[in-house]
Amino acid sequence: MRVLVTRPEEAARKTAAKIAALGHHAVILPLMAAEHHPQAALDALRQPHAAVAVTSAETARVLQTLGGEVHPYLQDTVFAVGDATADALRATGFASVQAAEGTGASMVERFRPQLRQMTSQRPLLYLAGQPRSPVFEEDLEAAGIPVATVVSYTMRPVPIPKAALSSALETPPVDVVLLYSRATALRFFELPLSEESLIVVSRSRILCLSENIAQAVPKALESNVETAASPVEDSLLALL
Repeated sequence: MRVLVTRPEEAARKTAAKIAALGHHAVILPLMAAEHHPQAALDALRQPHAAVAVTSAETARVLQTLGGEVHPYLQDTVFAVGDATADALRATGFASVQAAEGTGASMVERFRPQLRQMTSQRPLLYLAGQPRSPVFEEDLEAAGIPVATVVSYTMRPVPIPKAALSSALETPPVDVVLLYSRATALRFFELPLSEESLIVVSRSRILCLSENIAQAVPKALESNVETAASPVEDSLLALL
């Protein structure tokens, strides 16, 4: 099968390798790119905080750009949304990383007692991305856990020439579209697709990492949608 990978370039290359190992052909079409804000992240780390929360491996890539400036904070306790993010943080050098099951809600559920105890004097520092779901911060507030949120990166749309878009979708036609974030899903269905590309998409399976992402798919394509059993890449690729 030909599988359209809509992730940012670096993540898309890793996903493409996994798809190839499964015997399929990946078509890489990054729709978003991360604009890093390392100084904002560093300034936030310099402020008093009880622990750090991270909901994307992209934040780890931001911290990696800081080089030696991040070293004083590598002993901080870090709560990661899932295993992939945790692995990226450990690769950055963080020594105490705990992982949840892939969602912000699971982070609050799993770590609530620990977070309540740790944040009695200082807030949890959330190194976030933009745009993002408000659920994690809302759940923290509901649990009475103080949080200081700082945007460490912003996802920006990547300009895509019409010829490149048509080539990726049509030559030959893709069989599957992978969607990893709600922002990417919204961006994909806003693209100025040719009539042929629209036909290709209407016949493709649309695999979504979570139900929140699936809800961004147009109603007319609901029957094409399949959602991963859990919001981690291995679960998504298992649908192939």
